[in-house]
Amino acid sequence: MAAGGVVARRLAGILTALTVLSITSSRSLGPYDILGHALRYVGGVVFASSAVVGACVHRSLPPKHDAPEDVGELITEGPYSVVRHPFYLAMILMCLGSALYALSAAGAFLATASSLAWVLAAVLEEKELRRHWPIEYAKYSERVPMLIPRLRDVLEPANKCGSFESSGEPRVE
Repeated sequence: MAAGGVVARRLAGILTALTVLSITSSRSLGPYDILGHALRYVGGVVFASSAVVGACVHRSLPPKHDAPEDVGELITEGPYSVVRHPFYLAMILMCLGSALYALSAAGAFLATASSLAWVLAAVLEEKELRRHWPIEYAKYSERVPMLIPRLRDVLEPANKCGSFESSGEPRVE
């Protein structure tokens, strides 16, 4: 990956860690602060589920995947059939979940900064992927959105994310 992309990913990672740590500065809620408790609950669910999705996406990649040549061929299946950067989307959602849980200005600022850094990393990575796979990536980017999934893709059966084959039967590996 080009130097700019590596720097953007590292910056995004550092800001994400700081966003998660902002939970420690969360304000205390009174027993009747229903909205605060609801936001904290939603933030916790978003944080936990996106952290799991991010870990699963990252685990599906080869151990070394800093450059397109490390991966071999363009990955377009599983979560990559829903968005082109599922790991970055998971990290953005994890930061937003942290900010909701923290209910603090610091958490909101850090979530915004880290989200922007992940978007920058995705834009820089896109340039490199287009250089490495000019024809394949052009076709892929026409069919699959960069970070925000289409509603129809999210509502399709589980085989969109790779848990079932197209026949609908569970995959045996």
